[in-house]
Amino acid sequence: MENKSVRFHSKLIRLTLALLMTITIPASAQGSAGETEQVQKILQQVLAIVPTIADESTKSRILQNMAIVQAKAGDANRALQTAGTISNPGAKVGVLWSIAEVQAKAGDVKEALQTAATISPQLTQAGALGAMARARVQAGDMAGALQIATTIPDKYLKDSALGGIVYAQARAGDVKGALQTAAMISNEVIKAGTLPRIAVAQTKAGAHAAAAETFSQILQLAAAMSHMPTRARLLEKIAEAQATAGDIRE
Repeated sequence: MENKSVRFHSKLIRLTLALLMTITIPASAQGSAGETEQVQKILQQVLAIVPTIADESTKSRILQNMAIVQAKAGDANRALQTAGTISNPGAKVGVLWSIAEVQAKAGDVKEALQTAATISPQLTQAGALGAMARARVQAGDMAGALQIATTIPDKYLKDSALGGIVYAQARAGDVKGALQTAAMISNEVIKAGTLPRIAVAQTKAGAHAAAAETFSQILQLAAAMSHMPTRARLLEKIAEAQATAGDIRE
């Protein structure tokens, strides 16, 4: 009987993992309303059985997967409720991170920030916020990405997230936005790394004088760097950007 119980619980784990692989955002994109309803029924059935599982490790693993499935299915409230029942602190933090990232990918920035605020320690929360900001960048939502990035408590991770936004803005030709975001970066190395992209964007926009000024600013930053490998990497970026800008002008 014991072996049958273990095998049954293993099947439940495999079921939740399979659901993770099949449910997309939004849930309607995965299948018809009937199929989505069927998935919800399966989730309810599994949740009903979870309290009977004696092994805490197995229970936590199932609840982790269930919470992420619920979030991906668009039911963040229920996902958070499920996460709240996870006894393992580390597992709970991982699930909250995943839920916040799913919410951010879906464009629910306010809700994602609320979920991220429940994550501790602070460095882990900063990592989750960084992932959320990247999700909004990938979706083309620079305003949402900035809203998230500015709340990151760790300075380095915050600057890294802002740097990613600058890259995206420059690629999109939003020179003004890229310059404004770059000005928010306190880490000089990260800021300097974003400026070559801005210079290329300025060249593409025909603002050659501004591009030349940006290149001059980068060279000054590079000259002031005492760490030789970092300076070398920045100079490589400058050379690549100047070559690209030269091709554009020709």
